[in-house]
Amino acid sequence: MKIVNTALTRALAAILVGSLMIAYAMMPEAFMNYLVYIIAILFVVAAIGEFVALGVTLNDIKNYKEQLKDVEFEEGTEPVVPNVGYFYWIPPTLLLLFGLIILIRPAIVASSPFMYFGCALLAYALSEIINGIKFYAVRRTIQKELDSFVDVENDDDNVSDSDGEGN
Repeated sequence: MKIVNTALTRALAAILVGSLMIAYAMMPEAFMNYLVYIIAILFVVAAIGEFVALGVTLNDIKNYKEQLKDVEFEEGTEPVVPNVGYFYWIPPTLLLLFGLIILIRPAIVASSPFMYFGCALLAYALSEIINGIKFYAVRRTIQKELDSFVDVENDDDNVSDSDGEGN
């Protein structure tokens, strides 16, 4: 089923791109006006998606901290609690502002839209790569720490079970 969905998605994307190319060939001036709005909306949606991903990661960190509250640690064995700093909120904020400015005042990018959009897309891609690496590292750290707690708790249970059998 997944292969069918992937193929269907690619087919729909090809239809959309093909239609856009035909529209550009038929009326280039009008197409460029609409393209500016379409790309601006895509930037706004992408920024919102990044904000959601940051929120999910922060929620994961919060849940991890909640789980750590009840655990007693020996000195020097406290787990590393990952953090998402303010730096990670800057690229989606700039992308959102760029998209909103273009929606409000499209004449700003009218002189050279592809240069502006190209720079914005490169910045977006870079922030997605950085955020993806950070989010993966945060989730991997949390999972590793939680797995080590489970292993320690299981070892403690096994020790108490063996003590009970020996008496």
